[in-house]
Amino acid sequence: MLRKYIAPYLDETIKELATGLRNIGFRPNHLSFFGLFLSIMAGTAYALGFFFFGAMLLLAAGLCDMLDGSLARINEEVTPYGAFLDSVLDRYSDFIIISGILIHDAAQHQTGTVVLILVVLLGAVVTSYTKARMEGLSVTCDVGLIERPERLVLIYLGSVLGPVLMVPVLWILAILSHVTAFQRMLFAKSKLTQGL
Repeated sequence: MLRKYIAPYLDETIKELATGLRNIGFRPNHLSFFGLFLSIMAGTAYALGFFFFGAMLLLAAGLCDMLDGSLARINEEVTPYGAFLDSVLDRYSDFIIISGILIHDAAQHQTGTVVLILVVLLGAVVTSYTKARMEGLSVTCDVGLIERPERLVLIYLGSVLGPVLMVPVLWILAILSHVTAFQRMLFAKSKLTQGL
């Protein structure tokens, strides 16, 4: 949802950055793997309690995620495998970032928050899976309140606010992720049962 409204304003800037990266020899997959590396660093920062530093790393990882697709289009290297690889690395990144927050709260013996984070993690998996499964059945699935960009923005905001104020953000993520999953299930029902 967020991508649809913000992308038109950022496209030109992202394209210019991607062009600069191409001129110094970067390839799309370089950015995808560098984004994963930054996500690992962000997850580590969260686990150690350095939430603001984690937020900065998360921001940089998100930038890589925006740039790799743009660079692929500029280089005319858009391929099904590239899209597949990018999607898989995104799932690793999501898991690592959320797990970093979980590890921090587990170390603080915040059992309730740990359970909440597990609900968020499940929501992230299910929202991604429902979209991928629909697309595997040749149905475009762009419905839902929250996708990966919104999830990362919310985690970033919670990180900047600090560990204590991260909890309300986690509640928002937990609720909206599962609402999105149910929206997609209803959408799938409407699309996949037509004519039956």
